Amino acid sequence: MDQYAHPGDTVTISCMADSYPPPTYQWQVLNTNINIYENIPSATMSSYTTEEIDYDQFGMYRCAVTTPIINERIYSQPALITVSSNSSVTIDPDFIITKNGSDVTFNCLSRGGPNNTFIWLRPSALDSLISNNPSVISLLNSGSPIAVGDIVNQLSNITLSNGPTFTLYSINATEDGGSYSCYVVNAAGVESNTTTLYVIPVITEDPREVFTDVNETVTLSCSADSFPAPNYQWEMMNRTSGYFEPLTGQTSYQLTLHIEYDLYGMYRCVATADGIKENATSTRALVTVNPSGSIMVSVSGATVSGGDNVTFTCTAGGGPGNTFAWRHNANQISDGGRFIIESTSSSTLTVTDVIGADFGTYTCQALNLAGSGTATSGII
Repeated sequence: MDQYAHPGDTVTISCMADSYPPPTYQWQVLNTNINIYENIPSATMSSYTTEEIDYDQFGMYRCAVTTPIINERIYSQPALITVSSNSSVTIDPDFIITKNGSDVTFNCLSRGGPNNTFIWLRPSALDSLISNNPSVISLLNSGSPIAVGDIVNQLSNITLSNGPTFTLYSINATEDGGSYSCYVVNAAGVESNTTTLYVIPVITEDPREVFTDVNETVTLSCSADSFPAPNYQWEMMNRTSGYFEPLTGQTSYQLTLHIEYDLYGMYRCVATADGIKENATSTRALVTVNPSGSIMVSVSGATVSGGDNVTFTCTAGGGPGNTFAWRHNANQISDGGRFIIESTSSSTLTVTDVIGADFGTYTCQALNLAGSGTATSGII
């Protein structure tokens, strides 16, 4: 009679024959490599017992019965001993960290047998199936002999692959990241193990540059794909050091800025995923703030006499990339002669050896890609 066992069980198979003189017995096991039954040493009783059966002791057994003197040998019907894969199922690798778009192969390794059937599936899909059909859990936990065909049929709609090897092609973190289980089923039992596919973050949407005015509200957006789901950290470039620094509390995929003049500059988001060292960084997004409303002009002396020198200083907020232009009354002023213009983050205009024609209104215009504004002063 066929037997079903877990590793460590005691298994006994028996054979009875009748003859005169009384028969002798020899138990044999099928060597599947050469398809020949071979004698088991010292197995010469009518019963054959294996204590603490091992994974590799599955197979076809029979007893050979011989009648002394007559020397005729007959054989029993073969008995199949099936050993479950209990506690032997492993997956190589037991986890993997990879990139979007790559291919991944998992190998399910098991002992026991024979006729191990492999079923790859998502644990979440099995949970959903069980919630809709509770009988599935009873089937998976049923005693031997296991109805292997019934299990295969019940799990067919959520089965990803059959066989010890399972490959995913062109990984997509959202669709493919997560856990995968390999179930090994034979007539003696059901055993499984689980592996996890982690996917390194990749930026799928970069923030875009913005041109804005003070007191406006601006939103920068950044999207990433990974498994586990990405975490976000927004950073702003320190305009002095040139290094990006984290913005406290800005950990959403969106960054909302209530624009002030000093919020101009470079922004970016960094996407991370728990348990993964590698991260992904978006392209830089430049926020340019219109200087209008922030421009101020000061003068070294508003009341002068002929031959004096006068210096106007123009400052502006907003940015980056503020440039400056000067006008006297309605006329553009160029650097040269008695007019000296020096511009960096601010601008100075020096009028030397003032003459009567120099009196009047002086206007400073500050401008960048977001807009422009003016402020005035004069010589009287």
